[in-house]
Amino acid sequence: SVDTDAHSGTYAVKVNDAGATVEQVIGDLCPNTSYTISCWCKAKSLANVNLGVKDFGGTTQTVQFVDSKNFVQKSIIFTTGASNTTATVFLVQNGSKFNGLADDFTIVKN
Repeated sequence: SVDTDAHSGTYAVKVNDAGATVEQVIGDLCPNTSYTISCWCKAKSLANVNLGVKDFGGTTQTVQFVDSKNFVQKSIIFTTGASNTTATVFLVQNGSKFNGLADDFTIVKN
């Protein structure tokens, strides 16, 4: 869902149920190229909210957010496979009654 508690601007994405996931396929990537995906998120440690990237030609990678009072930025570096030109970026809540908020997603070619 969408929430007005944003890092910047008006809205942020919110995962608020156990197993809740939001994802976006990113296209026009170059094969065999390193990228950094990042976002700003806040979530209670018990919420188990993770930023992740998958389907890029390598092993799914995630990083967990655990600060409930302030937005913090986390990043993942990944390298596309020999013939991969897309990746799926996702935010997932892996089971808790606590929610997580994420905003200002970026992807940068390294």
